[in-house]
Amino acid sequence: LVFRAFAGKPVSRVDAFLRDFYDSDVASLFRERATAELLSQKEQGRVVVLVSATFEPIVSRAMEFHPIDFQISTRMRAAKDGTYTCEVEGLPVEGDQKIVRLREFADERFGAGRWVLDAAYGDHHSDRTLLGAARNPVAVTPDRPLARTAKSEGWRIAEW
Repeated sequence: LVFRAFAGKPVSRVDAFLRDFYDSDVASLFRERATAELLSQKEQGRVVVLVSATFEPIVSRAMEFHPIDFQISTRMRAAKDGTYTCEVEGLPVEGDQKIVRLREFADERFGAGRWVLDAAYGDHHSDRTLLGAARNPVAVTPDRPLARTAKSEGWRIAEW
């Protein structure tokens, strides 16, 4: 439904709108504890990859203000005329697709078998697969279904 609102509109105009949306509505929601955790991961020599169902222009804007090395997010398909269609490029980066896409990215970037998912953070029950693949899964201010899973699996729960 959201993609339909942008269908036929120039990519540059939609991307600017989404960057402005980040600035006006999302930036103030980014938790200071999240930034501190990302900085800690980077100080330990880890690569920080943001894997999100959110649209790429919003995630790209967040990267300008937070210690994120790479991003994997949902991308809208652009038409040859430079406008967005109402389709996703590939599959949305949600649920099980998060770990699928992360593995593809990391295997290509670092080499198959040459990387580990040391820590993963998620707040929604759709993040279970990604969290379950991590050495150190953290359910951050989780929704109820994820909180139940985190408790039963012994995952760390952080209230940010």
